[in-house]
Amino acid sequence: MTTVEVSSNTNEKKRSLEHDDGQQLQNVAAALFAVPQPAAKKAKAGVGKFPIPYEGKLPTLQAGAYTTAELREKFEKFGFVVIENVLTAAECDKRRDELFDAYTSLYNALSADKAPLGLDPRQPSTLDNGTAPPYKGSGMVAVDGCAGLRTLNELRLDPRVGEVFAKYYNVGVDELAKSSDRFGMMMPNKARTELEPHIDANILHAERTHAEDVIQGFVVLQASSQPDQGLVIYPNHADDINKWNDENRGEARDIDYYSIADAQREKLGRGRVINAPRGSQVIWRSVVPHGNTSGAGVKTTVGRVVAYISMYPYQRMSDDAKATLEQAFLNHTTLGHNLLRPTPQRVGANRWGPKLQWRFAEEHLQRYATSADLPPGLRPPQAN
Repeated sequence: MTTVEVSSNTNEKKRSLEHDDGQQLQNVAAALFAVPQPAAKKAKAGVGKFPIPYEGKLPTLQAGAYTTAELREKFEKFGFVVIENVLTAAECDKRRDELFDAYTSLYNALSADKAPLGLDPRQPSTLDNGTAPPYKGSGMVAVDGCAGLRTLNELRLDPRVGEVFAKYYNVGVDELAKSSDRFGMMMPNKARTELEPHIDANILHAERTHAEDVIQGFVVLQASSQPDQGLVIYPNHADDINKWNDENRGEARDIDYYSIADAQREKLGRGRVINAPRGSQVIWRSVVPHGNTSGAGVKTTVGRVVAYISMYPYQRMSDDAKATLEQAFLNHTTLGHNLLRPTPQRVGANRWGPKLQWRFAEEHLQRYATSADLPPGLRPPQAN
């Protein structure tokens, strides 16, 4: 953590600012000195157009009633698929309530009493008390230890959740590595918030990316509160990620993530919101541009609740990737969706006001002391 002193030219009053990157410092300096902002530029075609609900019937299959060929056909045509009735309504309510209870247990590990912060998703007014944890995009809970929640572990190990991945890759469910990921909860708010359009793939290695054939997704535990809230898919781009590696590209690091640059938005087109029913799984190819949105208007209740779960065949993973995943389950480390090169995700954030270190109460976490304690399904089959 760096401490920087900023002095006024007129009164030399000093303010100490904590920051973790250059962008944060720039934002603070602009606020302190009230730098005039230039007039907003007219949006380019395809830029600034809010996504709209998916038009027509979603590409849907019923859990337990489809073949690998039928599944592959949906992915080839649409880039994503909705698997309905993976969980029952009662199971969704149970799992959602467990996550709500875990969220309500959040406390500040830096405090002496470790008392809950008073956050309760069932009482939306408590979620705006100044102690809510940070989010990625529109609702991905970025709290240390989130990946270790017992509820998420039990969902990862549910064979019904693994079925779509097993059929896609034509392997047994026990041959699939599971992601150490988080859950998402669309918070009440007064305006639209969005996660920028991106792909969870490496545009610098297009041929390799397509050969790896990674899919990812989530289980819907509570449906969106309005039609234009949820996952945003940008169709008709999955077959050629080289199109983003052009003269207009933004920062393209050698990682499995690329944020679509503003200058490329014109060819991106308008996004479609996938508002899937509870109990379903939404799965998409990692090369499909996507994001999310909280939807327009004032939201007074918690909206969509999802558990992010991806799987990939162990036999196609490196030993290093397997080891990283194993340690993540032992240490409750949140990793990205791509299991071939699992990457720790940033948790926590700087904020104005008292410093907080969010933690879930221990009773909501699943602890494994050693690798030998990991259950089948969270370690490679040959280690069982």
